[in-house]
Amino acid sequence: MICGTSNACQFNTCNAGFCISAVLLCDDLDACTIDSCDPDLGCQTEPDPAPVCQPTPVAGKLLPLDSTALFLAGIQSMSVWMIPTVIGLAGVGVYLVKFRANRG
Repeated sequence: MICGTSNACQFNTCNAGFCISAVLLCDDLDACTIDSCDPDLGCQTEPDPAPVCQPTPVAGKLLPLDSTALFLAGIQSMSVWMIPTVIGLAGVGVYLVKFRANRG
């Protein structure tokens, strides 16, 4: 008994005089791909051009950077370690000024 031809998407076989046909399911369970089956190549997957499937920035809308705002935010958030650093730098500056004044 001839059960038809098989291809990469459909498998046909005979078992005890009955034709058994199995179709290859190509769903990759990704909503942003278009899945199909080519009889010669088998499962094919292409990106879905729908707007909901286009990549979006993780944090939402990208905004231009304002360096002043970033600097002020950095000062406010890091003031715990910046205060001793600034005081230390000021102390070194005072020392250098006094050292040069005493040399000359």
